[in-house]
This record gives sequence, C-alpha cells and structure tokens, in this order.
Amino acid sequence: MDLTRFSERVLNAITRTSLSIPHAMTFINDLKEKILLGHTITQEEFKRLAEGEVDEIQQAALKIRHAFTGNRLYFYGFIIFQPGQKIDTRLILKEAIGASLRTGHCFDIDLRHNPLSDALRKELMETCREIHERTQMNLVLSHVDLTCEEFLEFQKCGVYAYHEMLAMPRKRLEALPESQRPSRTYDEKLALLKKAHSTGLKISTGGFFDASIPIDEIWEFFADVRKLDLHSFILSEPEWVNEQSDWQNNYTRIHLMRNISLIRFLIPRTVIVLGNVDKYLPDPGKWILNSSANGTRNLCAEAFGISLDDDSDKPHNMGFVIF
Repeated sequence: MDLTRFSERVLNAITRTSLSIPHAMTFINDLKEKILLGHTITQEEFKRLAEGEVDEIQQAALKIRHAFTGNRLYFYGFIIFQPGQKIDTRLILKEAIGASLRTGHCFDIDLRHNPLSDALRKELMETCREIHERTQMNLVLSHVDLTCEEFLEFQKCGVYAYHEMLAMPRKRLEALPESQRPSRTYDEKLALLKKAHSTGLKISTGGFFDASIPIDEIWEFFADVRKLDLHSFILSEPEWVNEQSDWQNNYTRIHLMRNISLIRFLIPRTVIVLGNVDKYLPDPGKWILNSSANGTRNLCAEAFGISLDDDSDKPHNMGFVIF
C-alpha cells in the first residue's frame, strides 16, 4: 500500500469532516431554533436545508414535532367511495365505530366527488352527527363539492375538517398526459380548500413526493398550501412503492424519512399523516419516529404492523397521524 497517498486521503477526509459537517449541523440547528421561535423558513433556507444530511435534518425535525404537535401516534381511519360507487351511510357508521374501538383519533369520509342529492346530503349529515355523538372522533370530509352554506351545516354535525388532495406541484400535475390527470384541476382543488377554510373548517391536503420532484417545486407547492393554515398533511408515496413492496429498499426508507423531515420545517404546526401505511410499511415506527410514543393501548408498539386483536372491522384504508 502507498502509505503517502493513504495518509493524504485520510487527512483530506478529516479536513472535509471538520470543516463541512459542523458548519452544516450549525445551520440546521440554528434554523430549527428559529422555527421554534416562530420563524417562517425562506426559500433560500429551504434549499440549503435540503442539501443537509438526512439524519441531521430528521433529528431537528423531531424536536420541532415534539414542540408543536407532541410525541404521540393516533389511529386515523378512512372510508373511500370510488367514483360511481353507491354511498352507503350504514357502512360509514359501521367503519367509524370500528375505527373508534381501535383508539381512533380521526375518521375520514372520502366521497371522491360523487354527486350528493339533497336527500343523501341530509342523510350523511345525520350519520356524521351520530358518529360524533357516539365516538367523539374528529370527522373529516374529503373530495366533495359543497357550497359555503353546506360546509357550515356539516360543521354543526361534528365535521371539523375538509380534505382535498392536491397530489403534486402544479407544474408536475399540468405536465401529466390528459388521461392521467385527476378530474379536478389544481386550481379547482385549491378553490375548494379556500372555500372550506373561509367557513371556519380546518384544512387538510396531501401529496406524492418522489425523488424526481425538484426542491423548487416542493417549495412552490407548500407556498400555496401554507396560506391555508393547514391542520394536517397526508404524505403518500407513489403507487410503484406499494406494488414493489419496496419499503425494505434503503433508498425508499431514507427518501420518505427525508421528505417527512423537510415538510416539518415548512409546516411545523401541521399534523403529518402517512397515507395507506398498511400497504407497504410493515414495521417502520422506530425508523421514522426514532423515539417511543405514548398513547392509548401503546400504539407505537402496535402501529405500523396493524397487530391489533381483531381485524374484522379494519377500515378500508389506514394511516397514522404522527403527533
């Protein structure tokens, strides 16, 4: 072995470590402290943050999470009616009760923009009222076309939030082939969120952020939604992750953890939900949270494995709110 060349390589490595890592860590830590004091991250700060080491970003993001939203996991239940599917209020009630028995915190009724007749809307309102009275869960309505007056009526029945999935940055959505675009445009979805927000409802949205989306586009996306004072954000991975059961792939794990951590800096007071975790995350709790969590029935130990006593009433989809 050429000891001279080896010594030079070691010296260079030590020099790079001593100069670059402390500097990066100092920036991330300083930015974290500013966020905790109420600072809103700038675009330049966000770009620089995204260049940091994942572990360092995550550790700072965890402290932001603990400060603003606590350190607990709660079960988040969904029921989804696909376009054209009959909306069954009895099934909604059954799924909601099942979710509440699993220490449910939220229950999301996703109507996928199926039309609501006056009679069905009133029936759904009564169902929401009954769910709220029997379970005290936070109810969320998703993807439904309502007037301001109708949003107010649902609030009186226990609905506390409206969710509309923006899915991805505007440029990315508009670049999709027409056959792959959702039925609502980005601006139409944003208008629905603003309408619901104007009535006093809490607001929820979400998106798919894979490695192909540039940092600039992520910034532009959140520049839109941060104005709505988001209560929750559902982070979903693209379908190929689900299809390939790719969670064990280290790249996927690091990328998901990085996205959660970066989003924390953008919307520090917002609850982040991992969407559809039962499909592709067998047991990532310790990996993502890097901490124990408290909650009824110790959900941290059970959470992502869905290892509850009885699966007969498991809702159609699951997520876990990260507090």
